[in-house]
Amino acid sequence: MAEKCLEFLGVQPESDGSPTITLRALAATVGGRYGKANTVKQTLKTGRRPTAPVTIPAVANGIITPAKPTPSESELDSLTTDHTAYLEERYGRSLPLSSYSVAKRALRRRIAGVLIRDSDSPSDPVEPLGAAEAAVGESWRGVKDVSEDDVYLFPYTDTLKILQKWGPGCHFIGNGLDKDLPEVRRIAQEAYASPTPIIALFCEFPSNPLLRSPNLAELRKIADEYNFLIVVDETIGNFVNVDVLKYADIVVSSITKVFSGETNVMGGSLVLNPQCRNYTTLRDHLKLTYEDTYWPEDAVYMERNSRDFRHRINVINRNAEAIADFLRSQSEVYLRSQNGALVAQGKRRVIREVFYPKWVTPENFEACRNRPVACCDGRGPIYPTGWGGLLSITFCDKLAAQTFFDNLG
Repeated sequence: MAEKCLEFLGVQPESDGSPTITLRALAATVGGRYGKANTVKQTLKTGRRPTAPVTIPAVANGIITPAKPTPSESELDSLTTDHTAYLEERYGRSLPLSSYSVAKRALRRRIAGVLIRDSDSPSDPVEPLGAAEAAVGESWRGVKDVSEDDVYLFPYTDTLKILQKWGPGCHFIGNGLDKDLPEVRRIAQEAYASPTPIIALFCEFPSNPLLRSPNLAELRKIADEYNFLIVVDETIGNFVNVDVLKYADIVVSSITKVFSGETNVMGGSLVLNPQCRNYTTLRDHLKLTYEDTYWPEDAVYMERNSRDFRHRINVINRNAEAIADFLRSQSEVYLRSQNGALVAQGKRRVIREVFYPKWVTPENFEACRNRPVACCDGRGPIYPTGWGGLLSITFCDKLAAQTFFDNLG
């Protein structure tokens, strides 16, 4: 077995016990989910793609031993699953696949620790799921009855379709602005007096693509008055930047994006608020009906990817805000608001408007924005919170939009 391992690693055993290692073979054999990443990282670091393997000959007693020829691409592609798993666990810092239950427990504690601001918080209310849509679906299964739902703000398409197609239907309130709150109260009040009261209100914080943040404090008051749940999808805001759990009964999120930070695994999460009055009922129902179908290998990779998610989100926050600031400074709507003399400048604009939580319902976003926790030495925040990594832009005409799209990348 040892000889086989040396063979696929590109190690040539010598008579004096000094091996020769071909680095390209070792890097490339990572394969699977991470084989491509090594080439990309080397390209970014050196400014050029590697054209030939880098071979380091072993030196024993002052004698340089020739390196074994680098395995061909076909030989590298023929690695078995066992080989790939060994390299991932040995060199990639992934947990062994057999420890997938440990990875799932780590994910629960990691998410609960951020949401409840306590690394020792119990992780019982957190469940990792196969995708964000699964999280929304699971929350719907947990609350659906003979009642109807409200959808506040324009949601992700699948969220709306799940609520429309499974169950008695829903009320769609697409704008999600403060001026729509009386309409929410009216619908809830009329339904409360009928045989089919509202059972839950679903919303995003903020929404995609208009980046509007609902007034969760006011929605919470209406929900308490008419006894329905609030389910918040905070994928865009993400739970490092915003704390929506204090207003929600259920928080769902896609952990495929900034939480994972890679493109090799998907996942979603569902979190119950242990402080809400319906927590016990929801928890018991979830324990009774929830089936853990999150694939073991996905859990292992998600655990590994998310170890540095706080730092990644901080970088994304800063980059997205810088891009949004620049684009907005060139937009027609912004320039008109500043001096109203855009036409007089005689310069044709490309961007009409930029949508970003910093300028779209910022007061509602700020009401839920996390305040950075200071370092133990009191020097400053570990990672300051931001406005998130998503922005939307509209163009002044079709040609501008086509030109922008064609030149991406």
